Amino acid sequence: MTQNRSVQQAARKRALETGENYTTAMRATLAARGDDDAGNRARRPPAPAVNPDALRPGTVTVAISGGGAGNLGLVLPDLVRLRNAGHTVLAAKHDSGRGIVDLGSPLDFAWAGGYATIAEIRAMLAERAPDEIVRFVTRANHGIRFLARPLSMGEWRELIKEATANPGKQPVVWVQDIQTNGAIAGWPGSSRLSEYDQVPLQLSGFKELAEDTGCIVAAGHVLPDDEPGWRVVAGIATEVMVLDEESPRLSEVANPREVELRHLNPNGDDWTTTATLDTSFWDWRDAI
Repeated sequence: MTQNRSVQQAARKRALETGENYTTAMRATLAARGDDDAGNRARRPPAPAVNPDALRPGTVTVAISGGGAGNLGLVLPDLVRLRNAGHTVLAAKHDSGRGIVDLGSPLDFAWAGGYATIAEIRAMLAERAPDEIVRFVTRANHGIRFLARPLSMGEWRELIKEATANPGKQPVVWVQDIQTNGAIAGWPGSSRLSEYDQVPLQLSGFKELAEDTGCIVAAGHVLPDDEPGWRVVAGIATEVMVLDEESPRLSEVANPREVELRHLNPNGDDWTTTATLDTSFWDWRDAI
């Protein structure tokens, strides 16, 4: 804490002396000190794709892990890569959203895109300067649209059509929690469904959207958490990536870390790969 406070004081002093805004001054201060501050990683280029053969136009890729951060970590590098290549990323909203701390937050994407270190994000939050944070998030998340509510099938089709601005650059839809109240509103009807029932129905809706519009869909969810459930999902999605490990406390895991992924598809294929998973984007939430 003492070290963080001294860095903040140095950044404020620099901002007064140079006329820079606080975020710019903080970056310069950290660079001058050579700090990677208390386990926070330096700004980095986007991480390599976890599964470079997935996330193709007209497909649905599903990430199943022990928790929401693992789901996001499995696809976040690919979402940033596709954004950088000119695809519009549409981050779906579910009814249980909690604002900026929700997964995936605009600050998670800013970190993954290399626009700020965790230390810099914490410093911005500590300053409680909402205007500065909004300016930073807007700059860092160009090409990404965070939706404010679940959309009907008709609204999804219109939005995907609108977001297909460049030939060959189909929109990418990211659904963080497909089991929580549904990113497709009213699908397939207005009745309340159990999470086990809702997952395959919501996935079927997104598969229809992907096949009809050519968009790229990636979805994450905790359920189902057993072999029969994985097989049901694999019968719908183009590919399922399963990180079959219990959800650890994120503060207790090494980042990045090597993991083994199991892959399933509708053809009954079943294979494994190793990948690098990094969930340290979660760390800035300690400052809230």
